[in-house]
Amino acid sequence: MTTSTDRPRSFDPYSPASGAVQALASGALALINPADYRLATRRWVRAGLSAGTGLIAGLAIRSGIKRGVEDTRPDDGATPEPGDAPGVEPAGVEPSSAEATAQKASTAMAVTLGAAFAVTCYGTFVVSEWVDARIHHALVRRGVSHPRTVMAVGTAVVSYGLFELDRRTRDADASDAEALSAQHA
Repeated sequence: MTTSTDRPRSFDPYSPASGAVQALASGALALINPADYRLATRRWVRAGLSAGTGLIAGLAIRSGIKRGVEDTRPDDGATPEPGDAPGVEPAGVEPSSAEATAQKASTAMAVTLGAAFAVTCYGTFVVSEWVDARIHHALVRRGVSHPRTVMAVGTAVVSYGLFELDRRTRDADASDAEALSAQHA
């Protein structure tokens, strides 16, 4: 029988344990040498990850736009029925032409931005593989016997350092934003 004390605590992305897990994952991924794989394989991996990133970004943007449009609709005082989904017109009611145009435009924008994310992601993969190869060869030229291990440790250290920087500045950013909004109120 599970009690409330037996349940795992909720995930805190700013806990030091989370930072350690992120650093270990980054270091483990740095152990993989992309040059060990055929060019066609690398291209397929890049394309798949980029397409997935673009799709998720496009869907998130479309969802956010849709939610923003729903938030700006005037409240007509009608109480929604229990089965009604937010933003869904009742059966037999067509959305206004302005709403239909806005929906098409927001879909086009989400597709365009999703594609831009995918292309940017693919380019980032190409550049990161080039940088990875340069670092690997530089370590080999300097006589390092296990360059991937050195790269993994360096990646983990940098990853945790950036995590700590973000964690420590997060609260300062929030208090700065609150102070700024209080000045304009």
